[in-house]
Amino acid sequence: MFGLSFSHIILLSALALIFIGPKQLPEVARQLGKFLNELKRVGSDFSKTIVEARNTTDEELRNSAPPAPIVNPEPIVYVDPTIHSAPKEDEKKDAPIADEAKAKHD
Repeated sequence: MFGLSFSHIILLSALALIFIGPKQLPEVARQLGKFLNELKRVGSDFSKTIVEARNTTDEELRNSAPPAPIVNPEPIVYVDPTIHSAPKEDEKKDAPIADEAKAKHD
């Protein structure tokens, strides 16, 4: 709690008992509890206000932005005309034989 260890809390309680007195200590503790609750409520309200302002601004920006352009769903495919189609399976088998025969003929 508040970064205090148990021994620090005991020490602060003992000092409060000595300086405030046993008669007034419950009333002071009650007032301190009310103050801390009010502080927590104010912090929560502030946080909610900031979040609401951010959401309102985001919504206004979304509504004022122009609609997104319609994108063609089909991908654009570039085909290089210098690339020839892959040889068929039959051509792959005959290719070395044809090259050797051509070299012997020349």
